[in-house]
Amino acid sequence: MVKLTIVYTARDDCYGDDYNVVEFPSSNKRHSTDFKNNFVIKYNNIQRIKTAVENNILLLDKYFTNNYEIIFIDWNPLNNKFLYLNDELQNIFNKEQVKSIIVSNETVQSKELNHKGFYEYWGKNVGIRNSLGDFILISNPDDLLSEEIVIEMQNKLVDNNSYYRCEWRLDVDHNLKEIERGASFPKNGITVDEIMGGPASGDFTLTSKKTLFDIQGYPEHISNGNEASSDGALIVKMYTNNIKPVCLNGNILHLDHKKHSRSGGTVTHTYTNSDNWGFNDYNMIKIKNNVYKI
Repeated sequence: MVKLTIVYTARDDCYGDDYNVVEFPSSNKRHSTDFKNNFVIKYNNIQRIKTAVENNILLLDKYFTNNYEIIFIDWNPLNNKFLYLNDELQNIFNKEQVKSIIVSNETVQSKELNHKGFYEYWGKNVGIRNSLGDFILISNPDDLLSEEIVIEMQNKLVDNNSYYRCEWRLDVDHNLKEIERGASFPKNGITVDEIMGGPASGDFTLTSKKTLFDIQGYPEHISNGNEASSDGALIVKMYTNNIKPVCLNGNILHLDHKKHSRSGGTVTHTYTNSDNWGFNDYNMIKIKNNVYKI
């Protein structure tokens, strides 16, 4: 066992790339010439992963030493482009604390899921199921942890009956210049907003492994593969099951990118997964040290 597991779902594709050709709504600041003149967007998907996770590993080594692990769920790799084989990510996947679990195309199709979809939260459930940490941080691999938030995690993770969120998520350009920010605990009088926070609940949700197992992870429902509300559904379910929210001092920095449309449908916090959620009834095949496939 280790104190902390961080779970990411990703794959080697062009998610979020071609930033300067995407058509944003006219009201969106990223649509404007002023935005392009003031912010630098230079990284593709793999470079965002490299920048963020290498930063996070340095901080985790400093404050958690060997008492952590990172699990990458490589969801349905396209054309056998496995994350662990990408040359730009070798500094990450050569770390003893980093594990890759490949969810194969055959496995995806056996569940009658859209083989072209990216089921981020089904993937994160695989990470939860296979974690060694007493506490699990669900995040995304283009999020940089601040030093303050890593210190907070080291010092304050003690309660199985709480879930922890960072104070702010900052969208930043690729020189780490702030574009905008969203509060995890906004005080706007709207109960659901104050529970889930924004702008994205999936970027920093931290709680005990016991809690996530009791809750059965994220909802596993059939969608087109773009799951719009699964991150918030987990948080609301924890809250309604008397798991108390705790705000940690510190921020995460999200490397900005083109936002793809997400239309996964509405999910409520009353979901119940099967007993084998997280592909728990599938065989795990070891490919090499710290690399597995289901």
